[in-house]
This record gives sequence, C-alpha cells and structure tokens, in this order.
Amino acid sequence: MPKKYFIFNHPENNILNLLNRFKVVKIVTYSVFALFLILLVSLLYLPKNQQLKPGMKSPITIISPKQFEVETSEDKNVSERILERKILEMNPVYKRNMQVESNMEKFISSLFLQTRENKQLTSNVVNLKSIDKSIITELQDLTKESSLSLEYICQQISKILYSDGLRSSNNIEQKLTPIFQRMNIAAKYQGTITSIFKAGIQPNLIY
Repeated sequence: MPKKYFIFNHPENNILNLLNRFKVVKIVTYSVFALFLILLVSLLYLPKNQQLKPGMKSPITIISPKQFEVETSEDKNVSERILERKILEMNPVYKRNMQVESNMEKFISSLFLQTRENKQLTSNVVNLKSIDKSIITELQDLTKESSLSLEYICQQISKILYSDGLRSSNNIEQKLTPIFQRMNIAAKYQGTITSIFKAGIQPNLIY
C-alpha cells in the first residue's frame, strides 16, 4: 500500500510570504514617491523661458546654434575684408557692470545725507563742477522728509535706468523724460534730478 504524504502550511511560511509581499509594496511605494519628487523639482526649479533685457545676467549658460552664411571670394584678401565688414555689422555683446550701479547708489545716498546735514560736499562724493551750486542749496533747504522722499525717487530712477541698460551717459535728459512721465514727477524737481544724474550717472553696460 503506497504511503500518503500530507503537506501542512507552517505558520512561519505565512509570515515569510507576508514579509516578502510587504517588501515589494514598500519598494513600489518608494519608487512612486521618488518619481513624484523628481517631477515636482523639475516643475519648480528647472529654468523656464525668460525675457532677458540687455546687460542682464542669464541664470543659465545659453549656447546659440545660429549660423551665418557669408559669400566670399576666391581672392583671400577680398574674403577677409568681407568677413571683417560682416563682423562689424553684428550687434555687440555687453556685460553688466554691477559695481557702477552700486557706486551710483552710494553717490545718491552720500549726496542727500551730506546736504541734509549741511556739511560741505567732498570731491569724492560729487563733482562740484557738474552740479550747480543753486541745486546744492536747494537740496540743503529741503525738509528732512522731502529730502528723504527725493532721495528715494532718485534711487528708483537709477534702478530703472540700469535695469533697461545704459550704454552711454550722453543725452541723459532724453532718457529721464519718459521716466518722469511714468512716475508723475513734479516739474519743479525734474531739473534737480536731472542735474544729479548728469553729475553721477555712468554707463553700466560694458562692451
């Protein structure tokens, strides 16, 4: 008579199966969570399309694949002249000089601070030849509140000029006029502000 064998499911086997299943579920859960974090970081922190103004520093390195086709000549000298002319026709690339912007901010602060305290202006703060003495007197005659307000306005105008990019300090009056209109600056202060900027403003874009 053949022997019969009975297989019993030992409790330890059930525990091992549960542990293995738990490990699989745990791995899958962690994987899904990791993918979710990667997606979240990519949406929040990866650079997006940005409108950069002249002189602004790009948050990432941009490599332009733009190519130029130039008709040259078999004559080497003629070809070199053509290439030189085409290079000159290209728009220049400027770098933004943050030190110039910082100097202008200090210039405005020092000018108003010293006129509020009625101290004699030093040559390292302001070019006395560029600012009319009547303007200095006007600043000294302002009340503390008016002086602080005008200083704040000058600082804001400086930021606007430099954020747009300033390649030259010539004809600064033309650049200030639309800003005066935009900020609704009273006419009686426009001449004072113009004199201040003619004395201290420097281009912040360097070729």
